[in-house]
Amino acid sequence: MSVNYDYTETGKGRKKLEGRKKGEPALNRTLTNWEVELLRMLRHDENWSHDDLSAFFGISKTSSSAICLGRTYKDAPGPVGKSKGTYAKRGKRRVW
Repeated sequence: MSVNYDYTETGKGRKKLEGRKKGEPALNRTLTNWEVELLRMLRHDENWSHDDLSAFFGISKTSSSAICLGRTYKDAPGPVGKSKGTYAKRGKRRVW
């Protein structure tokens, strides 16, 4: 089965985004920059869990984590933390 798409005009059959340049924030964001700053402050200063943040702002725990780590909403202000590292350092195994 072969479908003929015009790859030259739209790029692999996708619609082109008009009015928005690469790197600009999307118009349909869930949170505003002010809410993202508040979320990051609550996580950093008040030590809220991602469960609490996701319930308060109506987003998923994964989204809350990505925002706090700075993977998403890169243009928004607020403290961005590093991952705490859930994995233990690897060392020599003990042989009994």
